[in-house]
Amino acid sequence: MPQDKRPALYDEKLNFFRNLILQARLAWLLFRDPRVPLWLKALPVGALAYLVMPLDVMPDAFPILGQLDDLAVVLLGFSTFISLCPAD
Repeated sequence: MPQDKRPALYDEKLNFFRNLILQARLAWLLFRDPRVPLWLKALPVGALAYLVMPLDVMPDAFPILGQLDDLAVVLLGFSTFISLCPAD
């Protein structure tokens, strides 16, 4: 009988939104884990704070580029947070 395997963090066969949900859940669980250092938990908080700051690298007045830099900072902040967290 085949064993029930959980999907990897990012699998090419899964759709984009399912991968996004898995990564968001992993980030939430890592953020709540007491073994993750506090300085590392500041990374996603800082990325989210960038969204509400009035100063931007690319102002939101530019139609698409203003929102893309916000999205890039948040995605980069969370992916860096996940990759720097301890494996255990």
